[in-house]
This record gives sequence, structure tokens and C-alpha cells, in this order.
Amino acid sequence: MSATAIEPAAGYMIIDLSLEEAPGILAELEKASFEPGDQIKQREWAKLLHFSVFYACAAKVGDVIAGAAVVVVAAGIGYLYSYAVIPEWQRRGIGSRLLKQATEVCKDKGKCVKIQAHTRTHNLPSQTLLIKAGFVAVQYVTDYYADFEDGVLWEKAL
Repeated sequence: MSATAIEPAAGYMIIDLSLEEAPGILAELEKASFEPGDQIKQREWAKLLHFSVFYACAAKVGDVIAGAAVVVVAAGIGYLYSYAVIPEWQRRGIGSRLLKQATEVCKDKGKCVKIQAHTRTHNLPSQTLLIKAGFVAVQYVTDYYADFEDGVLWEKAL
């Protein structure tokens, strides 16, 4: 892991995750942050990241990974595949900082013209975070999730 930015006042730093370490770290974070039906398993992460152009970063507080964001890049579009902050570290600006880092990488390294994300219709904290970061809702998607819950597609021009 390499440190890419330090947030001293907040007590955490943003680090890049490599292809080797990302699947395990992301799977553990998913367990701590999401309901079982919404979790991506380590094997699934490994397969996705191996066959994708991706960027993964995490917020590290001491030895604890408090949150992470993963962006997959294709055809000039960054897609925020997953982002999460474990419950005990929420509401401290970590999600906003991870989203900012992921967006900057899409624009600067990925040469993306926009970034997109999906949220569940009831996930108001995630939607609020995206709105504050400049995303707009562009599409309502019926039955988007495996449990048939509807989703909202969000987008931000870069």
C-alpha cells in the first residue's frame, strides 16, 4: 500500500490498493458495511479487478481500513463500482474524500469525460454524498439489484 494523501486533521490517510491486496481488503470492508445480499466476495473482486482497468483506494486509520472506493474505467467513462465506509467511521468526511480521490483519478489518469454510479433508491446517505460531490440523477432503473430493488444512475461530468 502506498500513501497518496494524508488528512492529518481527520486522522486518516488515503492509500492506493494494488491488484494483489485489493480483493481481500475490499471483501472484508463489504462484510462490515453491507447486508449479505449486497456483498461482493473476495473471489468476485479478484476476477473483476483482474479483467478491468480499475483504481482502488482506501482510507486507513492507524492499522484499520475504514473505507474504500473502486472505480472501473472503460471508453472514457469511470464507473464507481463500489464505495463504503464502515459504520464506526461514517460521518467523518471519509466517504467524501474517497469519492473525491476516485473522481480525480478518473479525470487525470483515466482521461474520463464523466463518472457514473448507481445507488439503491432508499440509500439516502449515498445519494446525499453524490449530490454534494456534484453528481446528478440521470436515470431511474427498475429491478437493478439482484433482490429486484430499483436503482438510480448518477453521473458527473469531469
